[in-house]
Amino acid sequence: MRTLLFDTDVLLLISGLDCFDTTLDLLEVERPQVYTLAAVPHIVKSPKLQRHYGEQTIARVQQILPDLQTLASVSAADQRILRVLALVEEIDPGEALLIAKTINMPDAILLSGDKRWMRSLCKSRVKAVVLIKKQLHGTVVSFEHVLQALLARVGFAELATAVAKSKLPHLTLRVLFPQDVKEPENDCREGLLAYLGKLEATAGREFFYRF
Repeated sequence: MRTLLFDTDVLLLISGLDCFDTTLDLLEVERPQVYTLAAVPHIVKSPKLQRHYGEQTIARVQQILPDLQTLASVSAADQRILRVLALVEEIDPGEALLIAKTINMPDAILLSGDKRWMRSLCKSRVKAVVLIKKQLHGTVVSFEHVLQALLARVGFAELATAVAKSKLPHLTLRVLFPQDVKEPENDCREGLLAYLGKLEATAGREFFYRF
């Protein structure tokens, strides 16, 4: 059975857009098949995070969390991968655990909003890190890939409305869905392709899951 692993940022962003269940539908999974870091229920209670993402987004996440699974244990196989990932810059402990679990859980897909670790891991020439990259092939979904899939599913107008209502403080959303432009849909699609082109040029297309 396929499982989804969400990093905290992309969980907040997709929830803020009110597209969580639509995203699961695109990936053909249900809420009980979704995993997050065990610390997420505590993280979302942070006043700073609530001010940053807004009360509406935090409320949606808190409503979703009881239906999800948490990554509570670390196996010996996970630990071996974590030791290698400690050699890579831009990968924090939470991201490292998500990567290790993605490799060690059957049919797992990792949804992440942080492109820095992807670039850092994929640029490494350390043999053990290169092996981890190969093990991740076809399992990683960036936030921009989710946006592209949502555009195909719900259309530009609906997604643009969701972005405007969410008021999420995210640079990619501000760039792709600006106010007062002549051809908003065309600009959005071209901008999204540019983002994904740069990312896939660094990591390789085979690194990412295909909807």
